[in-house]
Amino acid sequence: MLISYYGGNQSFPYHPSTDVLSGKIPPGTLRDKIVLVGVTAAGGHDFLATPFSSRFSGVEKHAQAAAAILEGRFIARPPWISFVEFGLVLVTGFLLSFFLPGMKPARQLILCLAYILVLGGLMIGAFSQGLWLKIFFPGLLVILQYILATARRAPGAEKEIPVPGEVTAVMGQEAKEPTLSERTLRMEGGGAGKKIDRYEILGELGHGAMRVVYKGRDPIIDRLVAVKTIRFDRLYEDQEILGLKERFFKEAQAAGRLAHPNIVTIFDVGEDRGLSYIAMEFVEGEVLSQHIGRDRLLPVEEVLEIVAQAAEALDFAHQRQIVHRDIKPANIMRTPDGQIKVMDFGIAKLPSSTLTKAGSVLGTPSYMSP
Repeated sequence: MLISYYGGNQSFPYHPSTDVLSGKIPPGTLRDKIVLVGVTAAGGHDFLATPFSSRFSGVEKHAQAAAAILEGRFIARPPWISFVEFGLVLVTGFLLSFFLPGMKPARQLILCLAYILVLGGLMIGAFSQGLWLKIFFPGLLVILQYILATARRAPGAEKEIPVPGEVTAVMGQEAKEPTLSERTLRMEGGGAGKKIDRYEILGELGHGAMRVVYKGRDPIIDRLVAVKTIRFDRLYEDQEILGLKERFFKEAQAAGRLAHPNIVTIFDVGEDRGLSYIAMEFVEGEVLSQHIGRDRLLPVEEVLEIVAQAAEALDFAHQRQIVHRDIKPANIMRTPDGQIKVMDFGIAKLPSSTLTKAGSVLGTPSYMSP
C-alpha cells in the first residue's frame, strides 16, 4: 500500500510510556483510542526515511498507515495511469519541439520553467485525488529540450562560412552545392611565408566554392592587401576556362573604376604560375553574414546606417552603369568604426559585357529578388 501521509513526524499525539504507567496521563485521554507503543528515543534505531524526513519513527509510520486504512485514504496507481504518463511525454516532446526553436533565449527559459511548474501542479493535483502520477520523464524531457535549444544557438552551432565567390544557377536547374574538393581548394605553395607574384602571403582570410582569399603584403610600398585567387584548371574543362577567366578579371575592371569610400579598392590583377589573382584593399572588420542568425541580429539603428552606406555605394556604381547583381551580407564588410565596404563585383554587369546569355541567371539564389 502507498501511504498517504498526514505530514511529518509526530503528526499524532505522543505520550511517554513512563507517564502512562505512573498515572500522570488521565485514563480518559486514551479511552476508545488505538494506542501504538514503539521506540521514539534517540539511539533506539527505529527510524525510517520518508518524503518528509530522514528520521521518521517506525511507530509514527504505522500510525499514519492505520489512520489511512480507517479513513480510506490511499494512493493508487491504476493500470491506465501509465498511459497518461506516456501521453505526457509525447505531448511535452511535441509542444516544446514546435515552440522552442522559434523563441528568444529568455522566452525559452520561461517556457521550460512554466512547463515544469505545470507538471508539478498536475502531480500535486493527482495526489489530492489519491493518484500517484510520475512526472520524472516529462520533466527530464523538458530539461533535455532546453539544453538542445541552447546548443543550437551556441557560438559556432550556426556558423556560416562567408563565400566571397558567386553561385551560378541556370534557369530550369537547381544550383549545385560545391563539392568537398571545391570547398577545400588551396593554392599550392600559397601558405604563410609564400608569395603570389610579388605579394607576400601572411595567412588565409576565407574561401568559397571557387576562390581562396589571402591576407598579403605588398613589399614595394609596405601595404597590407587582400589577394583573391582562383586556379581554374583544377575546377573546369579547358573550353570553360577562357570564359571564366574573363569573368574573374571583369571584377577588377568593374571595381577598379569605382573610387568610393564604401567600395573596396582594387590595386592590381594578374596571373602567377597558372594562378589568377586580384590584389585589393585589406579591410579590418567583420562580414555582415555573421549577423544574420536569429540571435545575432543588429539593432535597427545600425541596420539602417548599413543600408544607407551600401545604397550610396551602389548608387555611385549605378551612375557609372555598373550593377553589382550579388548584394548579400557575405559581400558587405563593416569596419570597427562602422564604415561599410561593398566587395566582390565578380558578376557585375558592365555596359560592354557579353557574358550574360538569355536563359541564365547569375547570383546567389537565396538573396535574389523575385
